[in-house]
Amino acid sequence: MALKSKKEEKEVKGAREVRKIREESRQHKINPSLTFAVFLIILMLLIGTIVFHYNEGWDWVDSFYVSGLTVTTLGHEGLAPTRDSTKLFTVFYVIITFGLFLYSVHIIASSIIKRELQLLSLLTKRRR
Repeated sequence: MALKSKKEEKEVKGAREVRKIREESRQHKINPSLTFAVFLIILMLLIGTIVFHYNEGWDWVDSFYVSGLTVTTLGHEGLAPTRDSTKLFTVFYVIITFGLFLYSVHIIASSIIKRELQLLSLLTKRRR
């Protein structure tokens, strides 16, 4: 009978630990660097969309589309700037936003990996 109760206690303790780990993983803490990275991406897309819309006279969807393709350096053959001012803007836009985009992707990926490593570390510590 004593063995059975120890086994039951161990199972109950294990279940509590699993619940605690799940609860800790559900807590959403706002990471300032992650918020900044998302803000940067939105800002880059917004600036490009506005400039392309007003300088080229494209509709908002086309402007956003070109802005997104330009930021990610995917490129396209459909829409291309026709005005010299927009062409100059696009050159500097690519140079500046490509670096900021890579930086933002790095921050987002790092925070995801960091969170996963924290959960893994928590799990391994509790199993010892």
